[in-house]
Amino acid sequence: MEKLPVVPESLFDIVNVEDPQVSPDGCTVAFVHMQPEEEGNTYRRSIWLAPVDGSRPPQPLTRSGKDNSPRWSPDGSQLVFVSSREGTPQLYVISVTGGEP
Repeated sequence: MEKLPVVPESLFDIVNVEDPQVSPDGCTVAFVHMQPEEEGNTYRRSIWLAPVDGSRPPQPLTRSGKDNSPRWSPDGSQLVFVSSREGTPQLYVISVTGGEP
């Protein structure tokens, strides 16, 4: 594998994971996928889901880039999260099977 030099722009390729939350049944983890965004010098945050056992790759649940703090409903069928997609931070609810919050 060819080694590439690290340059300042390399920082935009780094993905961080924040605020992991395990589902009530212990099978799925919801987390914040955070990646630096060159334009605007900010971070893009979306909610992702992954099976705890690693049997499938993580998948994005939200895509606004302004979502954080996922929390499971007691039955594990929904997530509530904070998003500033409308400008002001608000609570949103989304089914773990996807769709619009």
